[in-house]
Amino acid sequence: MTYDIRMNEQFKSVEITFTEKPAETIRAALKGLGFRWHTVKKIWYGYADRETVEKALQGQEVTAEPTATKTAKKAVGTPQNHIKFYYNGLKVDGGDLVKVYYYIRENQTICISARDYDNLPRDLFDVENDTDYYTDYFDNDSAEVTPDHPLYKYIRYNAKKAKAHDAERAIKYNEKEMKRGEIWRGFLAARQENIDRAKQTLEEFKKETDPGQPTAEDLEKINRARQEEENKRREEEDERELAEREKVLNARCNGRRYIESVAAEHPITEGAPVVLIHWSEHPAFYSWKDDELKLSLAAADIVLARYDDEKARENGGYYKTKFTIYYTDENGEPSEYGGRYDLGDNEHGLIQHIRNFGEWYLTHDQFGHDKAQPETENDITRFADFLEQFTADEASECGEVVNLATYR
Repeated sequence: MTYDIRMNEQFKSVEITFTEKPAETIRAALKGLGFRWHTVKKIWYGYADRETVEKALQGQEVTAEPTATKTAKKAVGTPQNHIKFYYNGLKVDGGDLVKVYYYIRENQTICISARDYDNLPRDLFDVENDTDYYTDYFDNDSAEVTPDHPLYKYIRYNAKKAKAHDAERAIKYNEKEMKRGEIWRGFLAARQENIDRAKQTLEEFKKETDPGQPTAEDLEKINRARQEEENKRREEEDERELAEREKVLNARCNGRRYIESVAAEHPITEGAPVVLIHWSEHPAFYSWKDDELKLSLAAADIVLARYDDEKARENGGYYKTKFTIYYTDENGEPSEYGGRYDLGDNEHGLIQHIRNFGEWYLTHDQFGHDKAQPETENDITRFADFLEQFTADEASECGEVVNLATYR
């Protein structure tokens, strides 16, 4: 049995792919480490460190600790030293100071913004960065921290401390300015107002209680929350993919029944055009292999019109469908016409699709430029007129003129 272990950098998880179903002992060991089976991606995923996973896959005995604890050890190394906050920045794993700005919003959410294009720890915050190397635009890491975040009290205290530090500097600066000679009364009043406001900030900060630095328990809360978020995301992804598969399966089964019923009502007749559907992105055609589905012109017109109209009523997009019409021209020579019908363009059927294409060429050249001398007709519009006679002939054989749109 061979396997591949890789890191998912987005979710900080470990993903394992096996070439065959692992033994029960291996599966039990992975479950003991908190790993789960992803039914869509066909992978095992969890948050244990790589060394522990390797031991489990090799059949060695490992300690099955709770997933959140494993996550915390993997993410933080020495938990109580993983991150420390200061009024002018933060340190991760005892590294250099990452200088930051703190900004407390009116709703008490705190924005942390890294200075000098430094990095914020992505295992602790939902970091935003709009850097675009293509346009040479460089942005700073930033994160919004709400009051329910486990690290909020530490960040809030240091944000207040940063304001107090600025207030101390403001007092010194304004007092120095007030000692200058030949200054006007309004200047003194403005400086004194700045000093009073700064002193008020200092008094408010004195009421704050220093929470110290984050603990291992705080960091484990973050990891548990992230794991729950990841599990929820994967479950929702599974549900969406399952719903999409069911939708495609239903479209495929119902499509086959519908297409076969229309083909039976409008069979291919000798001498009439035959439409070959080479392939289509629409799941209604998935039951047929490439170049396998052949329909009469009337049947193809009805079927394609229905799925074109349905897709046009949805939320945009289209299904590419390649076709070729084989027919005998007015001179008795075998001919063919090929094209691609984008189901969803709301063209109401194969013949109208061809006519629209021809009418566009009446006023445009092959490069899409307007023609100086528009045409009144061309080979494509004449071909659309030629095809319509066969749908009219088929309706006449039924004893009356039938509007094919009623089948759509």
